[in-house]
Amino acid sequence: FENGAGLVAADGGSVELVGELPVEPGAIAGTIVEGDRPQPGLTVTLTDDKGKAVKTVKSGDDGSFRFDGLAPGKYTLTSAKSVPPRTANQPVTVQ
Repeated sequence: FENGAGLVAADGGSVELVGELPVEPGAIAGTIVEGDRPQPGLTVTLTDDKGKAVKTVKSGDDGSFRFDGLAPGKYTLTSAKSVPPRTANQPVTVQ
């Protein structure tokens, strides 16, 4: 090691890294369909692995939805429609 005054010293040592490397946020995207028909305007809820709602979006005119800025982990997507009454749950993992 050399300090600002030009003094030099050498010694053995170790460095311990604490924490995690930065991870880019992930995304989940999909399309809600019944058969081959897109399902627009449905609420899609994303819950974490503890069952807490993280985000909610509405499906677009083509049934599509997207969640951005997600930390790695396990999630569940849930959507429901009232007529005919149906609910869908899909587990997903953000790597």
